[in-house]
Amino acid sequence: MFSIAPTSADIVSAVPTDTFVLPGGRYDAKPAEAHKPIRRNVSRKRTGQEAYFKTEKKPTLLAKDIPFDDGPPVYFPHVAPKPKFVHKPIITHRRGDVVTVVTGPIEPTVPHTTPATEPGWKKWFGDVTDVAAAAKKAGVERAAKRRGYFKGRSDKKEAEWEARCKRALAKGKPLPKRPKPRELPPNFMHYVKDEQFVAMVNASRATKSTARRMREFWHRGSMPIADRVYADFNEFFEHADGTAAPAIRSWLRIISLSLLNSSLPRGWVNYGYNKEVEYSSSLEGRRRLFVLDESYIVLDKSRRCAFIVDLDGWWESVAGLRAQLRKLLPSHLMPNIITFRGRECDGLGVENPHLVWMLPPGSRVLRGKGKKKDQQFKLHSMIQAGIVSLLIELGADPGHTNIFKTKNPLSPSFSIETCDDHFATMDDWRAALPTITPNKREMQRRAKVHKASQQSGAKVNLSLAIWNDGIAFRRLEIKAAQRRKDSAFLQAIKKNATFVDWLYHPVDGVVTNRLIKEHSDTLAVRSVLKAQRDFVVQMDLTPSAIGEFCNRGRDYYRNQQKDCPVAGPMATAEERKRVELYRKSQGGTESRLNMKDLHCGLIAEEIELRMDSGIQVVKAEVVNALAKAGTVSRSVAYAHFDHVLKTVLEAARYQDHLLSNKSEQSGKQSNPSHVIVPDPESCAQSVPVAAPTPVHAFDPVRNPGKTTDLPLPAWVVDKDSLTEFEEACRIRDDWRVAVAAWRSAKHRQQADEGVDLADDPAFRAMVLERSAWVHHRRH
Repeated sequence: MFSIAPTSADIVSAVPTDTFVLPGGRYDAKPAEAHKPIRRNVSRKRTGQEAYFKTEKKPTLLAKDIPFDDGPPVYFPHVAPKPKFVHKPIITHRRGDVVTVVTGPIEPTVPHTTPATEPGWKKWFGDVTDVAAAAKKAGVERAAKRRGYFKGRSDKKEAEWEARCKRALAKGKPLPKRPKPRELPPNFMHYVKDEQFVAMVNASRATKSTARRMREFWHRGSMPIADRVYADFNEFFEHADGTAAPAIRSWLRIISLSLLNSSLPRGWVNYGYNKEVEYSSSLEGRRRLFVLDESYIVLDKSRRCAFIVDLDGWWESVAGLRAQLRKLLPSHLMPNIITFRGRECDGLGVENPHLVWMLPPGSRVLRGKGKKKDQQFKLHSMIQAGIVSLLIELGADPGHTNIFKTKNPLSPSFSIETCDDHFATMDDWRAALPTITPNKREMQRRAKVHKASQQSGAKVNLSLAIWNDGIAFRRLEIKAAQRRKDSAFLQAIKKNATFVDWLYHPVDGVVTNRLIKEHSDTLAVRSVLKAQRDFVVQMDLTPSAIGEFCNRGRDYYRNQQKDCPVAGPMATAEERKRVELYRKSQGGTESRLNMKDLHCGLIAEEIELRMDSGIQVVKAEVVNALAKAGTVSRSVAYAHFDHVLKTVLEAARYQDHLLSNKSEQSGKQSNPSHVIVPDPESCAQSVPVAAPTPVHAFDPVRNPGKTTDLPLPAWVVDKDSLTEFEEACRIRDDWRVAVAAWRSAKHRQQADEGVDLADDPAFRAMVLERSAWVHHRRH
């Protein structure tokens, strides 16, 4: 039996049941007091235990004396709770250069209109007035109907009680007691069968919650809002005379907010608590009024009503952000809504705002049948990409692909600035943007450069130089490793994760070491390395043993041809895609032809070697020799053997060309010795072929332009046979060139391990100045 000494901090207590617990548990008290015996008569053993615990000297047990199955106890340090984000919602409205803080409904002003947008604005203002009047009238009618229903039920109960009283008086009995209202259980609605009553009760409850919400918005609780825990805050509005106004932003009579509200679906609305997951109000059973208080909102996807751009960065104020936007955009293309909140640490400035440009009424694109509708939808997506490309230097995010989801400017969780001066149409955007068909990969590269510049504090020019050096070093390291067959590289390319570590490991990465050696270990260099590492991870590609990122430079062949179609700077995305597919197709064709020439050349060399040595040419033996050498696969060798053998036998340098006069060329052929080429399957049939005269090192090299100067074989007797002879010579020379180029490339790949190819000027020029990489970069 053990107990603990009260002065020891490293002692754990034990109980009579041999169960060890930490101090402060329910076993710290004496067993006789903590656990009463079940039996009435206490046994001697129990009495002995009580006597034992009454002794003064008690053995102690230290923590190190207790065996733990999972190791010693782990003590976790106390972590202070993260302070809540202090948010004060502010709404500002801009008219020209005048900015006012909105504390209640304002008087809307007619924005700048054109002959194309004027009819739409007139209809919209008329519809807004009619819709507001109709909504007010419908609300009054619903309230009157609800009051009438409950008054009817009350009158019915009163009439029933009066009838009971009359019957009691008629019978001479005392009057019955008036029934007192009794408190109903919380779930009484589950047992009510009257559907109309249930509907009226739900409507009455909803009216009460709606009235509370319209008077004032309060945020209380610890539920995160857009990944931040807010402190308690509220939002309310007042009229100019000081009376309370509905605390709903879309009722402030700001045109931009009204247009945004009208761009949402009419019934259910999709929303989100963050920028990742979307929820449906119909599935969640939430009313529209409360859904519009959530941090993210999704516009109607069946229409195109706005352009949304997500900016990553921080600005000191909205005025500073608008000043930078004004450098890139004209005054009539400034955003209508800027949704933002302060920095998380202190709540100051503008962090990661969302810019919204609303299309004016009459210029929105509605879903419908017809080619024109599809073209308008396509134009909207192209303009959206063009705006993002233009604002990349301000932190526009090319990865914001869900262009319908935005930070909710109707929610009190964000501050906003609105401007109703201009509402640009898609034609205005198309005329003002530099391009509406930007290259997506180029946009991602520029975004990474500017993000690295913002994180490091370096200038964009310096960041761009470091970025370009990082790309160049990556190409050089990959190509150098491919040439020298680096074992670490070949092991790393098996998985994307190991390949990324081989390139960008913080300590041992090849690109990391080279870039730090070039620009020193600075914050700008580390930012560029992190951005490029994320880019390679996003690509999810690994290079092959012979080609960079599985790109064998097929476009190189097409770039050398003058008839290759070229996509100009004003080409559309479809035209660029068509040119890219054409080049890939033609480049693949060229690659397959080159591989065929290489395989045929290797087969021809094996046949020639056997014929020069006087060895019998057997198809199966030739194929086995090539497969064993690993130069040509068995199936390819079988497929090309017959064609190669015929070409070799017809070529000039493998014929008996020691002819002295024309009579020998046109006369009978000499009796040649025979080389047997049996069929690989049966090995019974034999084909006699002429044995060629060996070619010596001093034999002249054939010039295709001067074929007639060479002595012709005896079987060339007419024009047709001469054509066959020249064609065989041409094919055999093409094979020889392909084999020589292959051997030369293979020899270049076997570089010395001690030589740094990336520092070799010739190697750098070869790698970095290839036209296929300059014009069609994959990374």
